[in-house]
Amino acid sequence: MSFCKSCFALISLFLTTAVFSQTVIWSDTFEDAGAPSSGARVPSVENHWPASPLYTRYFCRAAVTDLNLQNGSYTNIQGSKIWAAEDIDGALTGTNFGQSAAQTITWSGINISGKTALSFRGLFGCNNNNNDQIWEPGPAGASPTDYMVVSYRIDGGPWKDAVRLMGNNVGKMAPETTGDSTGDGTPLSSYVMTEFAKGIAGTGTTLDLQFKAFSNGSATEEFAIDNFRISFGDLSLPVTFGAVRATAAADRMDIDWSAVSEANTDHFEIQLSADGKDFVTVSSVQSKAAAGIAPASLDYHISIGLDKAAALLGLSCCTLLFFGMSFRKRKGGAIVFAILSGLVIYGCTKTGSGTIDHSSEKLYVRIAEVDKDGTKAYSKVVIVDRENGE
Repeated sequence: MSFCKSCFALISLFLTTAVFSQTVIWSDTFEDAGAPSSGARVPSVENHWPASPLYTRYFCRAAVTDLNLQNGSYTNIQGSKIWAAEDIDGALTGTNFGQSAAQTITWSGINISGKTALSFRGLFGCNNNNNDQIWEPGPAGASPTDYMVVSYRIDGGPWKDAVRLMGNNVGKMAPETTGDSTGDGTPLSSYVMTEFAKGIAGTGTTLDLQFKAFSNGSATEEFAIDNFRISFGDLSLPVTFGAVRATAAADRMDIDWSAVSEANTDHFEIQLSADGKDFVTVSSVQSKAAAGIAPASLDYHISIGLDKAAALLGLSCCTLLFFGMSFRKRKGGAIVFAILSGLVIYGCTKTGSGTIDHSSEKLYVRIAEVDKDGTKAYSKVVIVDRENGE
């Protein structure tokens, strides 16, 4: 097999956040009115010490200005109120062990009837000051464990954890993904409310949500939550893409893309098909996101040999040609880039019977995002004819 050395392709795809398109069916913003959007919020306790601001020990709904924060102030909150905590066992009487340091908030009876592809999203923040070893890890380290955990159950079934944030071995609050109760992901930025997301397995009639927390350290173990949401709908690609750029020259194809945000991603698969039905994974790229969750943009790159792609697809030869790109603007200033892209099969070899005709060939392209639990979600299939008049 030989390849045209002079042929090359440049494909740029721009996807908006609409790729991860879901409809919010329930929320709790902790505001004075309209929160939660349905049902009731039931905390195991709600108290603070002293009786009026500034609070020094608390497990309650509050404004940031009500709190005697030690090393900064919460940013990226939604609205004016959050649920905040510090030294929970001292929140009742102002002294240690006045109540349990482990407390919960429960929301029951969220209507999910007829809804599929459910997901949870919420904002989490804490004091993660670089100069302090604040948060205690799980059984492998100190005890007890400091944690923030969100769990759910459907139709009264078993509770399943969606988001797990726990102290790591250097005293920072971080995502926990291995089940050992010790944070192993990238620690939260101090006092920055950061969104975490998780798909909810299954569906049913009603969903219960529960937030569980433990904090018994005075002065520094401060955390907060905000803007909890349950959504449903199109989860074809649970990642928000920025620009995707692919260049083919000589015997390889280079692909660069950015993921503006990721939720529970393990890795990406680049998949090609010659008929639009049977797709072949030609390569994969591991997610750079800590614990598979990235609220900020990450850039990716991979080179794929054209001979490898051709062999996996059973093609006699493969060269990528420039196809095109188009975009338009919506009213109101929102820019939506439509996808018109492709990787086109082009004959560059000859057989004894003459030149091979690839005029009717197409290449179908999709990207698979693979979750940490092994489930896959797919982008839309892009069907591209090769460029005419090559």
